[in-house]
Amino acid sequence: MNLENLTKQDLKYVLCDFISAASDNYQETMSATEDEMQAGRQLAYFEMLDMLRSRILIAGGEMNEIPLPPDLLKNPLKASRS
Repeated sequence: MNLENLTKQDLKYVLCDFISAASDNYQETMSATEDEMQAGRQLAYFEMLDMLRSRILIAGGEMNEIPLPPDLLKNPLKASRS
């Protein structure tokens, strides 16, 4: 991956666009509580967003745009099936 030609603004735009799309997809999966495929997608989006949030926090930034439900933080698969 070569990011040398990206400005800070370019990188911010790419990250914001990615976060927005992933967050929208994550929210879409919240409505399908009995579907095992959607439960898997929900977990994948959660893990992706959670990892990104962790990396941003470690680097000294903030990512408060995506509030994650407390029950999902405890057990993502069980919460998606309840």
